Amino acid sequence: MYYTIEGKRVLGILYIAGLITGTLFFNITIKMQVFKVSDFLDFTEYMKMLENIDLAIFCSYVVFVRFRQLLLFFVGLFLFSPYIVFCLFDYGVSVFTGILISAMVLKYGWTGLVGGTCFLFPQYFFYGMIFVIVYIYLFRNAAIGNFYTVISRGRRGTHTLLKDRIIIILLIIGLFFVGCYIEAYISPSILKKIFGIFT
Repeated sequence: MYYTIEGKRVLGILYIAGLITGTLFFNITIKMQVFKVSDFLDFTEYMKMLENIDLAIFCSYVVFVRFRQLLLFFVGLFLFSPYIVFCLFDYGVSVFTGILISAMVLKYGWTGLVGGTCFLFPQYFFYGMIFVIVYIYLFRNAAIGNFYTVISRGRRGTHTLLKDRIIIILLIIGLFFVGCYIEAYISPSILKKIFGIFT
């Protein structure tokens, strides 16, 4: 079912559920004064950090953080069912997205949607493509069990399988570094412009 319409529909439903969960969690905790908006979102401090930091150092930090997250994702694929990992990842990302958008709207009004979008894009487009590529590769190969089960099948495979894997690995590496570069060097300037509009 993983690569069927039903499987994709489940991921879509989980994403919407995560957005609703994140939005409800944010609004309830703010209304109950458990948290402040600044606990979820403080662009002022973030922008000050970007103004005073060496972008090369910042890029190294971004690569380290994103690589750690990507490594955790692949470790999960090796240890557990890929579809479960994708469902948890899908839901978790949407929860945090719901919190971010809610915080932006509360702090900056409905124009905060633009700021929230610019905070996530364009680098997350490239990060997201990594997971799309892995998803397509795994479930077109009828992933059952874990990631190791899928890649182990190729031991008796053809040169085509090896070529496909090399292409996929190169795509993942390329998209990862492009995303890190954009997040470190391009996104800060975009955020400065957007932040200047809001302030």
